[in-house]
Amino acid sequence: MTLIGERCDERNYCEGNPCINGVCTSTSKGYHCACPPGLHGERCDMDVNECHSNPCHRGKCVNEFGSYRCECPRGFSGRHCETFSLSNDPCAASPCQNGAKCYTYRDKYYSCECRAGFTGRHCEVNIDDCSENACMNGGRFCEQDVDECELGLHDCKNGGTCFNKKEGYHCVCVNGWEGEHCEINKDDCVDALCEAGSTCVDHVAKYTCECPPGRIGLFCHMEDPCLANPCRTGSVCEPDTSSGKYTCECPKGYTGEDCSEDINECEQVNKKQ
Repeated sequence: MTLIGERCDERNYCEGNPCINGVCTSTSKGYHCACPPGLHGERCDMDVNECHSNPCHRGKCVNEFGSYRCECPRGFSGRHCETFSLSNDPCAASPCQNGAKCYTYRDKYYSCECRAGFTGRHCEVNIDDCSENACMNGGRFCEQDVDECELGLHDCKNGGTCFNKKEGYHCVCVNGWEGEHCEINKDDCVDALCEAGSTCVDHVAKYTCECPPGRIGLFCHMEDPCLANPCRTGSVCEPDTSSGKYTCECPKGYTGEDCSEDINECEQVNKKQ
């Protein structure tokens, strides 16, 4: 460990050059790196993408480690493509072929941006697309559309119907399903009519409403008639979820709408005799 300072009692945290691309300054608690332009980070090891600020006015910005360069369109030069001149433009001779774009950089160099299907320094080489995409069975062209629906090559799910179209197919989904291949269960609760305070439960092509205490009905839209305890003590009140009415299941020995009438068993026995 190296010591520094007037009394040689301070540790030199810069030992080992921790600042990869910057200037290191040792402090009492560690070290600090002063990074050059174009780099940042605790150790000056991270590149700044100068192209984010669009420094190349009319050209194409190419980010490099610690720097950047501008590739200028024809007629423009300078570090930021700020100078217009055709006199020393390397693109003036149109070196790029087959419709490629020519860019200058550093005033005297150029590069070609090739169109699809061409390569080479001047985009002079026509890529043989057939070498990697040979037509099978000796064919030269694929001009006949394949009916994926008829051949069973589609992926329509959950009862969806396949309809053939040029260069593909599309699926028409049954009620309750959606998505490109009818693979998504449609959320029927989005347009549900469940009363406020109830819970909507989504199913396939339908939904149900779970009612809170005191509410009944298909949409929990009716008040539970049994809340008022209309049936006599000891009987069971059963609400009708379709009409909103109720019925009382009476205990043995009672009858009537609310089970309040006592059955005279003795009278029934005498009638049988």
